[in-house]
Amino acid sequence: MDNMDLDNFIKKVENTFSIPFEKYGISPESLIPIGRSDLYGSKSAAKDSLLTQGGIMAAKEKTYKDYRLIGFWGHGTNSYAFYYVKFNENCNIFFRLSYGGIYSDINEQKENITRFLNEFFEFEANNKSNIKKAIYIESMGFGYYKIETKDGRDYKSEKSLLRSHDAFDTEFGDISNANDNNNVVHIENTVKEADPNTGSIMNKSKTGSTVGELQQAIRNIMSTSPGIKEKMPEKKKHNPKVTIIPTTLEQRAILDKQEKEEQEKKKKEEQENPIGLKQRLLNQYRKKGYSEEDFILLPQIVREDKSRGKGLIQRHEVKRSET
Repeated sequence: MDNMDLDNFIKKVENTFSIPFEKYGISPESLIPIGRSDLYGSKSAAKDSLLTQGGIMAAKEKTYKDYRLIGFWGHGTNSYAFYYVKFNENCNIFFRLSYGGIYSDINEQKENITRFLNEFFEFEANNKSNIKKAIYIESMGFGYYKIETKDGRDYKSEKSLLRSHDAFDTEFGDISNANDNNNVVHIENTVKEADPNTGSIMNKSKTGSTVGELQQAIRNIMSTSPGIKEKMPEKKKHNPKVTIIPTTLEQRAILDKQEKEEQEKKKKEEQENPIGLKQRLLNQYRKKGYSEEDFILLPQIVREDKSRGKGLIQRHEVKRSET
């Protein structure tokens, strides 16, 4: 194959997912055809093409130090995928993303892959300076992600992120937040300090260099500005709940009394605020996976749950009269 074939291949990759080829971080000069016109890779990929789930183990165990593979390949009726594989010293990427096949919706697959890759490239660019080592694996419904940061934090996820929106921010968002503390922010504010020689109060200019210092500068300004301080809500005190394990009958009696008082208080609140009770029920059963349509059957659902709690597996059905 000549260079024209490689040029057409690059255009196909770019046009399929509307992503510039440079985003993949693979030099076209390092690519050679892997026996097929729609699959290119490095010399190591030509010797051992990781085209099946076996590539997952190679990515985890860091079998290769320098490996590139990109393109389209498949077999059978539905095992077709877009491949983006890149191994180097500190980062292993093995993406085998389902694309094509008799029973597939290729438009939906294209949409998922485009969003997934764009979010990954953005995440990688934003956090590259803070990541020491990383393994990114997404292969036909299987996901495995392991990240070690330069400041010693570890992150791990063992679920597929291909179909999730904003998945990288959701799973590893605090890596980005941690990076915020290293962002240089220049702000000048005036703080009041005592002159060490005379003891008189003087204004001193201070320039903050990080977000943390910026936050401290804002607190300093607020502490010397009563008008601002008055508008700020008071911070609620955190009272941790202490669990007492009863060892005597007297302690058990005290706990029973406290539980009874809490139940009576809760019951009184529910009677005084039925809307609040309904909202709590909605929130509770929404977490259990009930849909909006199920909420009209909340009384029935509650009865069924209580019956199950007592070991009575029974269903209360609403009888409807025939017309």
